[in-house]
Amino acid sequence: MFVDSNALLELKFYGLHSTVVNNVNADDIANIIDFLFKQRVLVMQEVQTLRQQKNDPRQQCRDLLALLHTSGNPQAFLHLYHAIKHVPELQRLTGQIDEWKTGHVESNAILKLKFHGLHLTIINRVNVADIIDFLFQERVLREDDRSTLQLNNNDRREQCRDLLGILHTSEHPLAFVHLYRAVKDEPHLQQLIQQIDDYSTGKSTFIVCIFIQWTDRIVS
Repeated sequence: MFVDSNALLELKFYGLHSTVVNNVNADDIANIIDFLFKQRVLVMQEVQTLRQQKNDPRQQCRDLLALLHTSGNPQAFLHLYHAIKHVPELQRLTGQIDEWKTGHVESNAILKLKFHGLHLTIINRVNVADIIDFLFQERVLREDDRSTLQLNNNDRREQCRDLLGILHTSEHPLAFVHLYRAVKDEPHLQQLIQQIDDYSTGKSTFIVCIFIQWTDRIVS
């Protein structure tokens, strides 16, 4: 049986973020956390932190997904998929994950190329103060990153340059996907979103697309 690669599943879980959060109840998330702990995807400290949110399963699920997106475990999302698949009440969700097409969300690699190509436009249009908390919430930025950026709040353009510099050197696998999402959530930046959507990275995009298509077919 063909199994999606961890990278492809991570993209699927990102695209279905709201669906996943809204479909798991307290018992489901508790079972999933236990399974991920047994598979050594989560450590005890992370389990204890997640359990502090047991009265709010939706927030618990958000926090879990954020942890997995920054996890160093190369099979984190494969294990999450198997955890969900073994919950009878979540079979419909499993079907949605199986059928979801990643074409709905551009890859982090392609968005990184687009943000690089539109660098000057971004620094002239984006106010870091509007998006910094979202990027911190999604664990794209660390506390020291946020503190460093806030020191430059008197120079909006320099602050944005610094943010892009941090993201271009970030090891977060979805740093630019989250940046795109943060920008898209700002009503006054919809024209910028259209520019990002329409921007062509040319030959670089073709090369990255071929590489992504190849890696997504590898069975983890």
